[in-house]
Amino acid sequence: MPTQKSLPFTIAIGVQVLLSLLDIAVSIPDLTGTGPAEGPPLFIVVLSLVIGILGLGAAWAAWQGQRWGVIAIIVLRAIDGLGAAPGIFFAPTTTLVVLATLGVVLSVLVIVLLLLPASRHRVA
Repeated sequence: MPTQKSLPFTIAIGVQVLLSLLDIAVSIPDLTGTGPAEGPPLFIVVLSLVIGILGLGAAWAAWQGQRWGVIAIIVLRAIDGLGAAPGIFFAPTTTLVVLATLGVVLSVLVIVLLLLPASRHRVA
């Protein structure tokens, strides 16, 4: 009997994939030198790229029913959210402030959705 994933779980994985792709897309211009002159520190850019790549793998694993994938997503979202938090107050441009705020809010959303009881049970 096939099982479906719960709605909170599906939303969490979808947001995780989008955040991972955004992490990668935002990091590449900064690493290649084509990004804005006043970007985030190199450490944050590299961290964002690594989290984006690992996040895609974790999302795939979680979608396949691997418990470690869910744990990895929670850890990666916590690191990413904490890494983005200073940008809310100290980012040099409005765009970076908005991206940092969005990153923190969506990271918290993913963590909360994955920790909901409905996300831990498959819907038959």
